Amino acid sequence: MPAPEPPAIQIPPRLTAFGWVGSDSVICPDMTSNHVVVKDFSWTAADASTVDLYVAMTDSEVQATSGYVVVASGLSPSGVAGVPISCGSSGLGTFFTVKIVATNASGSAAAHWRGATGL
Repeated sequence: MPAPEPPAIQIPPRLTAFGWVGSDSVICPDMTSNHVVVKDFSWTAADASTVDLYVAMTDSEVQATSGYVVVASGLSPSGVAGVPISCGSSGLGTFFTVKIVATNASGSAAAHWRGATGL
């Protein structure tokens, strides 16, 4: 009787490309009316089963460590989704972090994209 096949080796997922579609700028119509703009974010995650996308607003140009809100989950390993960004009401630009997490049976990989709004 032949030996059984060895189990398939699972490779952890990798985020190979991600970022805004088109310009890297997030343009707001104004900074005083709490507008929310939706900007398309794309990704490619090698060896991933699913991708989850989050966004968090921050007080400065630092990567968010909490406050993430789910934008979409269970997405395909390659795609585009709209990310809502708040323009705020203070008259000043706002800061945000987009977090993308690729997952498979072996684990997950995360990456972050920071930015600010402008006029």
